[in-house]
Amino acid sequence: MSLTPRTQYCQNSPKTVAGTTFNGRSLSPFNDLAPRRQTNTITWCAPNSQTYVVISILHGIPGHAVSDMLHGALQLITDTVDVFGDGNMEVHTGGEIFRWLQGGIALTVQNANNHQTTWGVLGAAIFAVGDCMFANIAEWAVSFRIVDGGNLVGIGTIG
Repeated sequence: MSLTPRTQYCQNSPKTVAGTTFNGRSLSPFNDLAPRRQTNTITWCAPNSQTYVVISILHGIPGHAVSDMLHGALQLITDTVDVFGDGNMEVHTGGEIFRWLQGGIALTVQNANNHQTTWGVLGAAIFAVGDCMFANIAEWAVSFRIVDGGNLVGIGTIG
């Protein structure tokens, strides 16, 4: 006998099942039900995408260094997709597919679960992490899982 995992919902849209296409316009100004979750993890969905992140908060980081770093990383990702198009990311020594260091804060990402992360999925995931921090008026060191369409495709850290 196997147990079926509970359905995960987007904490930024409690009626949206994580992994389904999240339309930012469907947000309700009122949460009908408090989300069921561990106190240190957050499931956050990227808009207009089937990508979501499961964020584990490690500790707070004062100032704006994390949001500045995320903005820089997202700009590089967006520019890369604009110039070269979307596609799988090259794996570097140590298994990393992406590393960005800015203001003393590092973002690292690697593939997971025998799947490959694309530039577009990475961009959606980084946007979701930043959006979550913005909505919570906080900046954190975190570890996170990137899920696209129900498949775990990447893992990352910020700190």
